[in-house]
Amino acid sequence: MIWLLAFQLTLPPQQTHYEKAKEDLANMQFAPASEEVEAALHLDPNFVPALILKARLALFAHRPDIAKTCLIKAVIIDPSSQDAQFFLGMFYYLQNDFSLAIPPLEKAQTLSPQAPLPPFYLAMTKEALGDAPAALKLYDQAEAISTAKTPQTASILVAHGRLLFSLGRSDESIAKDELAIAADSQSRDAFYEKAKGLERTGKNQAAAQKFAQFLDSSFAQLAMAKVGQMSALETTAAAEVKATPYYKIFTQQLKTAKVRAVSQNYGKMDTIFSTALQEILAGKTSVADGLNSAASQSDAALAGS
Repeated sequence: MIWLLAFQLTLPPQQTHYEKAKEDLANMQFAPASEEVEAALHLDPNFVPALILKARLALFAHRPDIAKTCLIKAVIIDPSSQDAQFFLGMFYYLQNDFSLAIPPLEKAQTLSPQAPLPPFYLAMTKEALGDAPAALKLYDQAEAISTAKTPQTASILVAHGRLLFSLGRSDESIAKDELAIAADSQSRDAFYEKAKGLERTGKNQAAAQKFAQFLDSSFAQLAMAKVGQMSALETTAAAEVKATPYYKIFTQQLKTAKVRAVSQNYGKMDTIFSTALQEILAGKTSVADGLNSAASQSDAALAGS
């Protein structure tokens, strides 16, 4: 601890706030992380790492407008920042602005050719644009870089296999899914995609059906719940809460949850709640006051449909 304190004392103050914000975000402490990021940017408005982190926090708070502004500013300040270029490209991909995603992702790949995420997101972007040959090549590149047995590697393999499956190349798809399972034995997507491939090929259909049924069993669902995959089965709710206590609030909410409002003003309502959430995370209002105010505004928007 002494060496850590000494290290922190040698850092510029904005860097100290940034490091604390990263630690808070890793612990899912969004409000403290936001406060630390704002403190860093108050000291240095052009501190690129803090701008990127603020953008990531904004995405958690469903504020793409803030995320976009921060990431564009970061890229303008430091075009050579691989992180700024990558997160801007990822942002555009998540917003379905696929054509805009390509230039920053390509720049990120050039700046850091040994990073697997830029070619991975480029592959998914090319796939979304209908360019399967380019996507397959980029998936290969990402796989060649990401060789460790990690959830990230599994995600790349699953996405690659899913594209192969859509192209009718089921045997190759299954092979990717098997590699994904080897990389991350907890990947539900990998098991699901493999079952789809086995069913299509006609091989081991009975086994595939049996495995699909197994995935819906309480045993499998509870195992997934322990690693962050909350089940949709009501029968496992109590056991899930016991294994993962923070699920309790979600299981309680599901009892009164309803489908989203069918209204021409739904976009406005979504913005109302996103703004309220941002104010809550920033500590500008309490949870109760923020949500009650958002509910009142949303009711007015709904009435005006």
